[in-house]
Amino acid sequence: MKLLLAIIAIIAACLFTISKLHDDGTMILASMAEEYSVCTNVNACSDDDLAEMTNLLLEQDEYNSRMWLRVVLGWEQFRDDFRL
Repeated sequence: MKLLLAIIAIIAACLFTISKLHDDGTMILASMAEEYSVCTNVNACSDDDLAEMTNLLLEQDEYNSRMWLRVVLGWEQFRDDFRL
């Protein structure tokens, strides 16, 4: 029973971490969209604007996965913040 609870806790922690990195990556993507003039304001970026910015990044071959792009951006920011 304790093992099951430990596994559930680990899975929950992993899901929380991925969700947090995705949210951070979304804000970074919105900031990049504003810099590229895809949207006028970070808070005003629509999902279409974020999708357009994602396409721009994928065209530049900086990233290779549309699905994980925001998580990767969040991880890069986390790594830079803590110099891992």
